[in-house]
Parts: sequence; structure tokens; C-alpha cells
Amino acid sequence: MGGHFATLSSCRACLDIEGRDKIVHPRLHDPPGVALHFDEVLADVRRSTIEGTEEAPVTLEGQQGRDWKGIAVIQSPDTSHWQHAMIRHTTFFKDGPRELTGGVTFYESPVDISYSNFATSTAEDALNIVRSRFHIAHTRFTDTSSDAIDSDFSNGSVTHTEFHNIKGDAIDLSGSTVDITDTAMEQIGDKAFSVGEASHASIHGGTISGAAIGIASKDQSVTTIDGVSLQNIHEAALAAYQKKPEYGPGSITASHLTYDHSAPLVQQDAQSTITLDGRRFHGSSVSHQTP
Repeated sequence: MGGHFATLSSCRACLDIEGRDKIVHPRLHDPPGVALHFDEVLADVRRSTIEGTEEAPVTLEGQQGRDWKGIAVIQSPDTSHWQHAMIRHTTFFKDGPRELTGGVTFYESPVDISYSNFATSTAEDALNIVRSRFHIAHTRFTDTSSDAIDSDFSNGSVTHTEFHNIKGDAIDLSGSTVDITDTAMEQIGDKAFSVGEASHASIHGGTISGAAIGIASKDQSVTTIDGVSLQNIHEAALAAYQKKPEYGPGSITASHLTYDHSAPLVQQDAQSTITLDGRRFHGSSVSHQTP
């Protein structure tokens, strides 16, 4: 590994990873209060445990506030456990044919994340989870240039998690099965929930305040929604449609929504279906009220 490690402080340890190579391979197992400062390298991690506390979180960030290429956990047989972690200023990684869209990526590597914060990412996805089991709880995503969470062909849950100032989608699902409970979303540039490519999503409770589309279910995805509150929506609260020809129509079954009718309640194409409180919208339609 073309770099060095240095402990810079006895009271708040600081591990600097400066790589002449574009990829470094640290083992990440950090006690409370540690700050890891990365150069522009990608940290390709085989196993990871972050054990911060509320008073002393573990911070991962670039040198002197600069962007860095993030962390990738690839094909780890062990579950990564991240608690009270702060991840800041990540961007995407590209080196020849190898490209990762996530500021933090878990690929075929199970992960549990709790009480953590992903901030100021310019990557396509602040967190990208691919073909992995995951649980995310009591975590916050803020100030992303694109999507916050991108789940590809993965199974998991997101609970009691906040999203603020997300320029893309807050949660983007492809080929995934995910249970989502009590999320709070504010200032979402695109969709609060984008459920696509034959995904199955169950969304229970939570709030959406400011988004282009509240919840979109597309391309043979099935989305069930209960007790969600939506306000300040710009295009539609609920949208169901087919975008990719290799998939079928989308569907939404929703109940007990609270909505301020700031935009049409539903948008759907002719083949997709939206059912709200037992009443089904028919055909291609844009509607401001229940049928």
C-alpha cells in the first residue's frame, strides 16, 4: 500500500491514509473518537466494524476537507457493523474499467448501520448496497448531489432515518425487497421513494416534505404504503408507470395517507395501478382526488 499510518493525537486518535496508489486496503475496526482522514484514494475494505458513541463518533473524511473516493466493502462473508459513524465529503471512484457510483459501497457484503451520518456526498449514491442484506436505523443523510440510498438487488430495512437536502432520490430501489418505517424526508430534488425494476417495498409511516414525486412504483414493482404524510409535492404524490420495456407496469396500494394536495394525487399509465383506501384509479390518469 503506497502510504503510511500515523497516530496524531492521544486523546482523539487520527489515522491518515495517504496513498500513491489509487486503492488502499485497510482493515477498519475503529474505537470511539477516532477520525480517519483519507487522501483521494478509495479504501477497499475486506471487513469493517465502526464502534463510535454519541459523545465520540468515528469520523471518516477527506484530508483537509477535500473530497475522497470513499469506502467499498467487497464480498465480505462477515456482517459489517457501523454505529455512530460520520462519513463526509465522499465522491465516486473510477479507474479504467473499474467504477463505483457509491461514496460508500457494500457489494455482496451484509451490513448493519445505526446512529450514523452521511453528509455532503458528490457521488452518484451516498450509499450504494448491491446484492447484500442490510439494516439501516436512526441514521441521517444530508446534502447529497444525487441519491442518498441506492439498493440494487438487495434485501433489508430502513427505519427511523432522516433525509435532508437530497438532490436526487432519497431511497432508490432496483430489484430489491425493502421494509421502510418512519422515515423523515425534506427537500428532495427528485423522488422521495423510487421503487423500480421488480422491487417490493413496504412503507410504513413517515413524512415527506418537499419532493418532485412522493412515491414512484415502476417497472413491475409492487409498493404498499400505510400512514405516510406528504406535503409540498411538485409533480405527484403517487406515481405508477412502466419505464423500461423489459419490465411490466408498476403498482401501488396505499392507505391512510395525509396529503396537502399541493400537486396531483396520482399519476399512472394505462397498464399500471394505484389503489388508495380500497378505491382503484382506472386507466391512464392524472387525478387531484380519490376516485
